Amino acid sequence: MKSRTSSFNLTVFKKDLTRFAPAWGGCLIFMGLALISMANERHAYFRLQTVRDCITAFSWVNMIYGAVVAQLLFGDLFNARMCNALHALPLRRESWFATHAAAGLVFSLIPNVIITLAALPVLRLGSGSVALFWWLLAAQLQYLFFFGTAVLCIMMTGNRFGQIVFYGILQFGAMMVFWLVSAVYQPFLHGVQFSEEPFVRFSPLATIASATHDVLIIDFERIENAAGELENYIIYGVQAGNGWGYLVICAGFGVLALLAALALYRKRKLECAGDLVAFRKMEPVVQVLVTLFAGGFFHLFGDVFGLRMKYVLIICGMIVGFFACRMLLLRSTRVFQKKGFLGCGAILAVFGLTLALTAWDPMGITTYIPEADEIESITFSDSYSIHRHSNMRGEAVDSADIEAILGVHADCIDGSAHQITGLHPDSFHSLSLRIEYKLKNGKTVNRFYDVYPLSEAGQVLKGYYTKPECVLGFPPEHAHEMAGYIRSLYSDDTE
Repeated sequence: MKSRTSSFNLTVFKKDLTRFAPAWGGCLIFMGLALISMANERHAYFRLQTVRDCITAFSWVNMIYGAVVAQLLFGDLFNARMCNALHALPLRRESWFATHAAAGLVFSLIPNVIITLAALPVLRLGSGSVALFWWLLAAQLQYLFFFGTAVLCIMMTGNRFGQIVFYGILQFGAMMVFWLVSAVYQPFLHGVQFSEEPFVRFSPLATIASATHDVLIIDFERIENAAGELENYIIYGVQAGNGWGYLVICAGFGVLALLAALALYRKRKLECAGDLVAFRKMEPVVQVLVTLFAGGFFHLFGDVFGLRMKYVLIICGMIVGFFACRMLLLRSTRVFQKKGFLGCGAILAVFGLTLALTAWDPMGITTYIPEADEIESITFSDSYSIHRHSNMRGEAVDSADIEAILGVHADCIDGSAHQITGLHPDSFHSLSLRIEYKLKNGKTVNRFYDVYPLSEAGQVLKGYYTKPECVLGFPPEHAHEMAGYIRSLYSDDTE
């Protein structure tokens, strides 16, 4: 008769909870102190707002706590002796994995439930208790994502250092790529500024921290006394906001990460304990990533200390990162050989080729100016932000204004907007200029330049910036009704 196989072991589960009790106990104490320190006893609204703020703040806590719990539960895979001893026991790998994964989820559930129950008497019943249970759900969804991805990183690596590196790249890699592209490639593209929005979408921590601001909507009314002083708030209710969609997607990704980790665990060889990566096929990818990020780190180090040898530091960092990573992969210092130099040279050659192509600009990105008949409108301002214009902005809709701004754009491209005949350009402060084209096909094009006020392009912009609707922020015909709201005007002596 065939014996029944089990995917869960209660004895191992209880041992996980007692063996690593200081982990969830410390998390419980930290969360309790954080909630108490953020509380305000004067108004119920502030206490509910504290719960809402905790959801955002604890996203960072869950990121660190999820990685720590994953290393505690699955850290035996990094020790060769312990790994072989445990896998010699009559337990299937599926049983080990499912038991540790269940314990990992309980490690977050225990402190969150205790904090929720302890805070119930403090808040008002009804809306306050609903807010706490929303907080409990949000915290569990956050933790599920971070714990799942941390376990996946463990299954791809063979030691703790590798797991930390993989986990850091997964959480911050997109923003590091954005910073590297902006610092290295953007200077070659005059007038072009990259937006971080596409990169933020692939940075879970940044998006979770911002999305959780919208998970709770608190409906309230201010109660004031006869003197107009605030006395209290009346809470009408707490509703779910729009931030839950992203949290649910991240939690689903965490579940998929756990399933992928289980699939890798089944194929994982016990001999990889102590190696940087658990699968040899991953070595080229890891080699390239570490090399690039090491170059970026050296560049950041140079910026902090005011060093201007940007690309020299990047190349030095890439060389150091390549051979340091190769030492970790081979677990040997004998890496300065022909094969290693060829690999490093290939990465540097590809990097140099991408820089050359960016500077050459074969697509004509930096010289592109939309045709007048393609433009629906142009918005321009003295802002260098890609997200919003400054208060001083103008708009060109008719053909004459559009042609004038196109001329300014052309002067910025050929450099005449930075040249003043007979005068040294360092004697003048430059004006930041953002030009936003709204095309008839629905696309938007943004360009950013520095313009000297006394140049021909600067004089054209002066004609628009000195108009009342640009200075005051409203049409002249509304001046009479808006005059009461004006407190001060700023005047510049620049001619």
